[in-house]
Amino acid sequence: MEDAGFMDMNLKGCKFTWCNNYDEGCVRERINICLVNGPWCFCFPHAWLEAIPATELDHSPIILRFWNGFRVQQKPFKFDQYWLENEQCIPIIQEAWQKGFVSSNLKAVGHKLGVVSGELKIGIKSPLRGWKEKYPD
Repeated sequence: MEDAGFMDMNLKGCKFTWCNNYDEGCVRERINICLVNGPWCFCFPHAWLEAIPATELDHSPIILRFWNGFRVQQKPFKFDQYWLENEQCIPIIQEAWQKGFVSSNLKAVGHKLGVVSGELKIGIKSPLRGWKEKYPD
């Protein structure tokens, strides 16, 4: 799976989705998975997987949740060409890209892009105030 760029989402709550329901020799396993890739994780950073507790059955279904009851309206990141004129731009990108993240390659790229966008917004926004006046249509 990982060689193909897919990973199993972490399961919140109960870590098992099946139990043999024997008092002695109880066996619990996670038999349900949800495969995602890096671009999907980048598009849905607040998504999580949840197991519904089994009541009468030996199986707990899983639910993929996208938000926790309220909408977070986050502006998409857009790289601004004028940032390249700032001498801090390349060092900010290089430093942000080097920040550690252990996972599959695609998820790491998505995470690193998020870190870079945040660092650029913080590190370059202040020194370049007034860019609209400097670069009118």
